[in-house]
Amino acid sequence: MILTTIQIQRPDGAIVASGLVAQIELAAPRVLADESGARPYLLFDLLIEGIPPAGVRGRDLILDEQNSDPLTGTNARYRVITAEVFDREHCECRVQQVIGA
Repeated sequence: MILTTIQIQRPDGAIVASGLVAQIELAAPRVLADESGARPYLLFDLLIEGIPPAGVRGRDLILDEQNSDPLTGTNARYRVITAEVFDREHCECRVQQVIGA
């Protein structure tokens, strides 16, 4: 489990939220790959405290503001697969982290 703050970007690069408190948990304990096997990734569950005013959508990019990808040295990045709001108090997302991207 990682406690951090995140930034949300739309696919066009527009930043819609930053400084959001989040918890990131590994969802699958093994490295997965796309259909061609060319891009390995890890699956994570992301829990956002509160609900971002602009919401979270599939294909949004989540940037971890405090932790970096050890292969690239840049902020860890996650792509949203699904997002759901619970009880109007938090948002849960399934995200994938492309390794080294």
